[in-house]
Amino acid sequence: MAQLVYSGIPATIRSFRYDEVVSFCEVRKTWGGLSNMSSEYPLLYNGVIYPTAEHLYLAGRFSAHPEIVAMILTHRNAMYCKRLFHGRAWAPMIRPDWAGLQLSWMRFVLNLKYEQHPSFRRLLQQTAGKVILEDSTMLVGTNPLCGHSSFFWGAKDLTRREAIGNERRRITREARLEGWSQARLKLAREEIRERIGQRVRGEFVGANVLGLLLTELRDSGHLECSIPEDLLRLNGVTAA
Repeated sequence: MAQLVYSGIPATIRSFRYDEVVSFCEVRKTWGGLSNMSSEYPLLYNGVIYPTAEHLYLAGRFSAHPEIVAMILTHRNAMYCKRLFHGRAWAPMIRPDWAGLQLSWMRFVLNLKYEQHPSFRRLLQQTAGKVILEDSTMLVGTNPLCGHSSFFWGAKDLTRREAIGNERRRITREARLEGWSQARLKLAREEIRERIGQRVRGEFVGANVLGLLLTELRDSGHLECSIPEDLLRLNGVTAA
């Protein structure tokens, strides 16, 4: 099997059929609670409440800088927070050992989510018999070997992605010719994703590391991890 390397971590690229997976993407949709972005499952860690699992994961990334952890806590929207703190300007503040630590920290964060929320445990059990998969189809990247995070943590249906992209380009051209408003175009583009997504399906390709971790957590009840002492003492600064 082919391998990708993300942030120094090798992972096997796999193919997943629709009938063998439970996939999640947007938090407001079915299975959205499986996402680290879900605000249904805030995490309490060392006396600080993190709005989502993603917030705590990001806090670990910048654990040497309490002022950045405080900034992370000021942003309630996990997706916005992730995009903001993945900018190049923040790179010098990332833990120097992060590349070798991030997978263990993700396991630790998922363990907390599992331990603190019975409803999350029940949600996981509802996926029994299937592989859990993070559907990253519409995120950046089309080459599984490129080492992009969207192919590492999740997996993509490139057939569906191409079909959606083609239809969106067509509707954008039509909108320009007919003078559509931006609101109408946005609504049409969202509708295309739903409509094409139900009609055109290939198979998912990617490492799906997050999905496989969730599958393991569901089946075993715990993910093995090794966390350095300073992260175990992470003192998330309460936002003002």
